[in-house]
Amino acid sequence: MTSVPPGKTVRSRGPAYRARLALVLLVLWAACPIACSRAAKVRRGFPNVILITLDTLRADHLGCYGYARPTSGRIDAFSRRATHYAHAVSTAPWTVPSHASLFTGKFPFEHGAHTFKVDKPVSNNVNPLADEHLTLAEALKQEGYTTGAIVSNQVFLKRSFHLDQGFDTYDVKRVRAPEVNRRVFNWLDANPDGRFFLFINYMDLHRPYNITPRPGSSLPVPSQDLRLIDKLQQQVMGTDAPVPLELVQAVTDQYDTAVANVDEAVGALFDRLAELGLFDDALIIVTSDHGEGFGEHRLVEHSKDLYQQEIGIPLIVKKPSQKVGETVDTLVSLVDVPSIVFSQFPEGVRERYRARFPYAPGEHPVIAENYYGRLRDLFGVPWGSRLNRVRTALVDPPWKFLTTDTGASELYDLAADPGELKDQSEEHRDIATAMAARLKKFMESARRFSSRNDERPLSDEEMKELKSLGYL
Repeated sequence: MTSVPPGKTVRSRGPAYRARLALVLLVLWAACPIACSRAAKVRRGFPNVILITLDTLRADHLGCYGYARPTSGRIDAFSRRATHYAHAVSTAPWTVPSHASLFTGKFPFEHGAHTFKVDKPVSNNVNPLADEHLTLAEALKQEGYTTGAIVSNQVFLKRSFHLDQGFDTYDVKRVRAPEVNRRVFNWLDANPDGRFFLFINYMDLHRPYNITPRPGSSLPVPSQDLRLIDKLQQQVMGTDAPVPLELVQAVTDQYDTAVANVDEAVGALFDRLAELGLFDDALIIVTSDHGEGFGEHRLVEHSKDLYQQEIGIPLIVKKPSQKVGETVDTLVSLVDVPSIVFSQFPEGVRERYRARFPYAPGEHPVIAENYYGRLRDLFGVPWGSRLNRVRTALVDPPWKFLTTDTGASELYDLAADPGELKDQSEEHRDIATAMAARLKKFMESARRFSSRNDERPLSDEEMKELKSLGYL
């Protein structure tokens, strides 16, 4: 009981007082930032889901994955308060099959959205994602989510590849990261109510790299010559001459500047989400579709092979309300992302989608696939015959087994030899044989999707788009 000081009387709080209090509360509510109401809506429902792919980002060029250069301060800080998967691999070394796996939770042989063999360079050789596959966007839409995508890869994430399934909004335009953010902010402002799933694709790490100068950065000032990547590819893949290390470094400097530029944009995105009260309670996933080669294994760029420089990717997941970071050493794949998303939902919802998204971290073999090359790498270049084949990899740490449809195979100890420089398939033939059997058994046990392999002539616009990204 509250005591009353001597000489004081207690007045009854009548109608006038209550009216003044109501007015004060009304003013405070009106003055509350938009973050108050948006955060409350998030708490009342399932978490908002924000999925970010940093196109062409190899994990080992981020500080949180051990890179020495200061390329990724904002992503590193995000990783320290999130779940950091230390060992993540893509299902393919290029955009269409890897994003199809990200959205469907299936490997390329199961979803069929990958390249196929063609005999001339004027036909499309990429299968779209078939409509019969359930995507993450479609599943979340069924749960009442508003779904949106802001996409910068207008060549291989355009609607004709059917990766837009389930999205209410699918905004595709090749722009740099700041403009991607502007479009994202506009989408958030236009969708203030209810739960949402937002997919964001940044393209600054894909050629032509975003080499916008960074005043005050401790990174080397990169050359502004966007033809360096072509020169490197011609010298490395088109000749038997030694790898030109100075040119490799110049291209790497350009790439690292692009990493820093997209890192700055991701940080600005996080800041805006925090201003709107959307950051803390959201499920936020940062990953990549594939990496990039700078001469390793005499390969440059991506979509060429299944070595780690092309399939080693980041996967960083901030769960709703997570404040303390953790590192997970379990090997994970892009096919695990849908189950990671639904792991944050009530058990009844998880069960509803368990059969459709069956793969979860640590519960299945981790494989990667590459079906032939793309047009540029098959026709009119000295290395065309090298890439005109099917490659499959099984990763089971510390071992990685690669096989080709011609029957050739390789085996690497990734712990002792992360650069995959020493093939041990002969020295450890028992391990190679056992992994080959496991790979065969797994791929025969799952349903292989029969794609149409529908060849069609490329339109003038498609050829222009492919040329702009170096694919023709």
